[in-house]
Amino acid sequence: MESASNNLTFLIVSEAIRDLLKRFDGMNDRDLQIETRIFELGRKPGFAFASFICIDDISVNTETEAAKFLVIAVAAKILGTKGIIEVKDGQISITFKVIPQQLRCLTSADGLFSPEQLFWYRCYANFIAGVFSGVLTHFGYKVFASFEPPSITELKFNFQVEKLEGNWTFFSVKQH
Repeated sequence: MESASNNLTFLIVSEAIRDLLKRFDGMNDRDLQIETRIFELGRKPGFAFASFICIDDISVNTETEAAKFLVIAVAAKILGTKGIIEVKDGQISITFKVIPQQLRCLTSADGLFSPEQLFWYRCYANFIAGVFSGVLTHFGYKVFASFEPPSITELKFNFQVEKLEGNWTFFSVKQH
């Protein structure tokens, strides 16, 4: 069951997308600009979220432990579903066999997406990827995120991770 805070989160994301649609109206790369900013919108809350739900006895020292934390703690709270993880050679893949409600409502029974549905699906998926990337950054990883093309049967994220050394800060999108 979806929580009220989960619905509020996606309402805020929806409003951010609408504002960005107005801001980038008429640009050739409008969708890319919006998706990038929505991804960034998720990163900082993901970073903070990890610190809020971490307790003293949680130790995340490896990619596998970070992936388990994403699936058990984060995905369950944000998406209301758990995923299946695969960790291999600096690559974390998370597959959700149950599509989160926020994305499921954008699909049709035949599995085809209108351009508008596809845009919104990609924006929400970018927000989720941003949250997950923020969590991984909290645990000391530089993250390159992607997700598989939209599907009505599963949602799959891929994260290429590199351990950060020394001091680091968030990368941010330069404002125009």
